[in-house]
This record gives sequence, C-alpha cells and structure tokens, in this order.
Amino acid sequence: GNGAIGTMFAVSAIRDLVVTSLNFHAGKKSENQMVQVYTRKGVFRGFELKQDGWDLIYNNTMDVNNRQMATPLVGGFHNPINILSGEIQSFFVYTTAKVLYDVGGPDDMLVSSDGNMEFLGGIGKVSKFGGEFVSSIAVNRIF
Repeated sequence: GNGAIGTMFAVSAIRDLVVTSLNFHAGKKSENQMVQVYTRKGVFRGFELKQDGWDLIYNNTMDVNNRQMATPLVGGFHNPINILSGEIQSFFVYTTAKVLYDVGGPDDMLVSSDGNMEFLGGIGKVSKFGGEFVSSIAVNRIF
C-alpha cells in the first residue's frame, strides 16, 4: 500500500470539537517506534516544509500495529485540541514507522464526514520538515 513516514491532513469542524487523540495505520507491526503529532490552526498548505507554525502535541515511543489494525496513540495528546465550529485544524503525524494512506485528490477535497467534522485530504511526507512530498509536490493524498 501507499505510505510514508509522515502525513499532513486537515479537518473542518461542523460543531465545536475537543480532539484528544487519533489512530493511524502502520505498514507493519513493529516495536519501539517514535511517533510525533503536530497541529496548527488553519490549512497545512504553505507549511509542508517548515516547522514554523506547528505545535508538537504528542511525542512518544510505542509499538505500532499492522495495516489491518489501527494504532491508537498511547496516552493521547499532551493537551486537548479545541476546534470551534467552522474552523479548520491541520495535523502532521510523523513516525519512524510507515503510515499508510490512499491516493486521492486535492488537499481541500472532502474525504468523509460524520456530522461533527469533515475529514479533508492530505499529503504524504518523506521527511519531517524540509525535504519533499511523496512522489512530487503536486501529488496530494487522502488519509
């Protein structure tokens, strides 16, 4: 499957939200993998290659599950993330394990919605900050 060591994506709040954690699918089951999650208000576009504007909200070494079972973050975020109705919040999951995704369209494309939030498209990253996107900077991903 498609995957990279980092993924950036955004959510749009339909109603006020408090986000305390997330799950991700790794390429294979492995132990002692570093996992970091960053967040920022607004879209990630324009901040893909620089750390300015991103806040580290999770930093842990943990075991990750395989592609069939989502991996929850052990202990959740350091502090909850409040997203008001109508706001967009971006997240960047970075790990020494491969994070899986599906190939998609533009990063503002609606991927799914549950009545509380809209999950928007994203991109795969081959390096933390700096470097390149997966394949090329024109390729967008859905996570």
